[in-house]
Amino acid sequence: IFKNKIKYKGNIEIVKNQNPINYRNKVSLKIVDGKIGYYKSKTHELVEINECLVANQEINKIIKNFKVLNVKNGSLIIRVNLNKEVLLIIESPSDNYNIEIDRLKELVKLVGIVYNKKVIYGDNFFYERIGGFLFKVSFNSFFQINHYICSLLFKFINEEITTNDIVLDLYSGVGTLGIVASKKALKVISVEIVKNAVLNGIFNAKINKQNNIQFILGDTSKI
Repeated sequence: IFKNKIKYKGNIEIVKNQNPINYRNKVSLKIVDGKIGYYKSKTHELVEINECLVANQEINKIIKNFKVLNVKNGSLIIRVNLNKEVLLIIESPSDNYNIEIDRLKELVKLVGIVYNKKVIYGDNFFYERIGGFLFKVSFNSFFQINHYICSLLFKFINEEITTNDIVLDLYSGVGTLGIVASKKALKVISVEIVKNAVLNGIFNAKINKQNNIQFILGDTSKI
């Protein structure tokens, strides 16, 4: 499992993470009757946890101390960037919240809390830096969940793209892979259905000084 590359069923090459644990920068959890965990596969049966072995340690700090959120039922998404800044997204049947924000700030570098789609603390985004690129990532925008594998994708794209290529970046999230491709490609067309992600992508192209990428808001299967 610690090998960087292994062969799997013929010519398919599997690229493994550097470490088998603590690599995920995002998890989606359920809170049921004051307990936190994941649903058992294909059920609504909660499997209670106090740690997630594949999640970043900053995420685990929140899991171990989730009682400070004072949420009895709902869902919790925890996101963290390379700078160990944490963004919390909470959905709950109750619009009344009593989150111990000062305690959270003691536990982690808290950049924002989004509660029932409203910002109640800080921002609804953070910045991520990978491989010399800077990206703005909104709370509901897709971003690669594995920083190490993301950096390898960047390297692969740089090696495979030529200066004559027109590249389609479909289901593009915040434009991460398309912006990397645009460094070498003739042109990139990026398609994404989430409006915040498209706005992030336009902003990210600007801050990374790439002007040969076009962003389209819409359903990839229809566009």
